[in-house]
Amino acid sequence: MVADGAAMPFRDECADLLCFAQSWHWLDADRRAGEAARVLRTGGRWAAWWSHARADGERWFEAWWEAVEALTVARRTERDTDWGADLEASGFFDVSGRMRFPWLREVTVEQWLNDDRSKSYIANLPEPNRTALLTTIEQIIRGAFPGERMNVPYETLLWIASKK
Repeated sequence: MVADGAAMPFRDECADLLCFAQSWHWLDADRRAGEAARVLRTGGRWAAWWSHARADGERWFEAWWEAVEALTVARRTERDTDWGADLEASGFFDVSGRMRFPWLREVTVEQWLNDDRSKSYIANLPEPNRTALLTTIEQIIRGAFPGERMNVPYETLLWIASKK
């Protein structure tokens, strides 16, 4: 079923678990927590997670962020948004805190570039800004990884909450 997570076509208290994989932020901030609470049974769980590159301090990654931040609305500080605090503030949930899972992503240069092309904050740029940014990114990435393989530190942040 395709549905808006802030207006789910489900009866009240019908779910034991709702999961949001890198998507909670897309939902209407004024409706999402209340809608999740409506659909979950008392004690039901809400889980959400985000995975972000965490190669901070590496020259290529700093250059990549500088290029992205110069032309888009994306900011590296968004990686640290505390979605649990946002949910707890709604009054509907008890949040068990944020868990961090570091890992290493093995990816080709072309896969990284395709990921960048698909990011809304890049894809929605007007021409010629989008082409200029993608060209800059490609130069940065290919310069740093001439062997075409990348091993990039990542971190997945997970929140789990229980409906009150």
